[in-house]
Amino acid sequence: MNKGSGGAGGEGRGIWKGYYGEEPFDLRLAVLRLFCRLPFLAGAVLLGTLLLGGGYYVKNVLLREENPYAVTSVFRVEYHVEEEKDVGTVFINEASWNTYIHSEMFLEWMEACLKEQGGPETGAQVLQEMLRANLATDLRLPSVTVTGPSPEECVAVAQAVETVMTGELARQIREIASVMVVDPGDQALEVVPDVRVGRAVALGAVLSCFAVLTAVLLKEAGDDSIWLPSSLGRRYGLNCVGTLESRELWENLRYHFGCPGQEDSFWERRIAVCPVQEGLDSAGVLEGLWRAWGQEGQCCWTALPSPQGSPQVCRELRECDFGMFENKNYEELKDHPDYQRWLDSGGKIPFPEGEGMDAFCERCVKGFCNMTGRFIEEGCRTAAFVVHGGTIMAVLDRFAHHEEGFYHWQVKNGEGFRVKLDEEQWRRGVRRLTEIERL
Repeated sequence: MNKGSGGAGGEGRGIWKGYYGEEPFDLRLAVLRLFCRLPFLAGAVLLGTLLLGGGYYVKNVLLREENPYAVTSVFRVEYHVEEEKDVGTVFINEASWNTYIHSEMFLEWMEACLKEQGGPETGAQVLQEMLRANLATDLRLPSVTVTGPSPEECVAVAQAVETVMTGELARQIREIASVMVVDPGDQALEVVPDVRVGRAVALGAVLSCFAVLTAVLLKEAGDDSIWLPSSLGRRYGLNCVGTLESRELWENLRYHFGCPGQEDSFWERRIAVCPVQEGLDSAGVLEGLWRAWGQEGQCCWTALPSPQGSPQVCRELRECDFGMFENKNYEELKDHPDYQRWLDSGGKIPFPEGEGMDAFCERCVKGFCNMTGRFIEEGCRTAAFVVHGGTIMAVLDRFAHHEEGFYHWQVKNGEGFRVKLDEEQWRRGVRRLTEIERL
């Protein structure tokens, strides 16, 4: 298998090709899984609704303090202007009105007025919290709202506001000609808050439903026992019979390893369990299968260690040393004189500060012969070489049973060839690779 090339012109891609664009979301399976969890979803949504809607009800209904009272006084302000249209250039806006009525001077006038009228003794800080000014669309009609715990106190403070607004405040502000009361605040009304329990419950149900569905879908998407088999098939084209948690695992194993028409043939087959992931315990996986399927599953199966755990490293099979050309592409090399000389030679001369093609091919052939001889002596029937594309071309150019040329054996990243050889002929020195099949 070609593991990619880091030399000049190499693609530099990984071994696996992931076809994520061909992996659509399985909506049907997701809906069926959600339908199976319908009681849990309903309970979770109900609980969320009770928490959100019930919390709103407790806070705004059961634990709510007594409703305050409010009274509003409306004034008409005449400004020092010659024409009516000039009011917009000198009027006092709402923010300025609030600044005036919350100022220390205004509050002192209010305290003095309340004392003269025999009203409640209220401090400046409390008065400041009770007063709020507003400005209507008519710039000459400001209003002051007084909010307090009792209607009598609100009316008394409103009368004091009217006295100060039409008296001391009007005389102190030079833009104002006069201030008069057009709607006196002589009746305080209870302020009823806008509490909508039904709307809060509905909103709580919607938010709870969204949160529960999102959490369940995320959990389902990460459940390998459900999605992994189909994901491996769509991404990498690998057939997967399932995981240890899959209910259909044993039936899939019967289908793949049994003989058609023979019910008991599956239990007579010798099957090896060999992980491809380094560090995975194949014996533990086999024991997990036996625990899942009882004595029936203890057939003639064998646990083999992963070849990733102890790979055979052969230095002679490494990629060609490209020297100065290493990790450079054509655009970076096209104007280099050494690269032009190498092209003119048809790739026959050695790479600058690197390795020549003849020496590279001889090295690869020697490494392949050494490793193959070792495998034959150890009784290995099957072996896989994970090497670069140049190594594959060098070996097959020498040992292929029919001559095709060096570049005929070029492969893409992640591809390779399956070949066979005759062990007896190889020992006698007749070294040929037959039944060459492109993967």
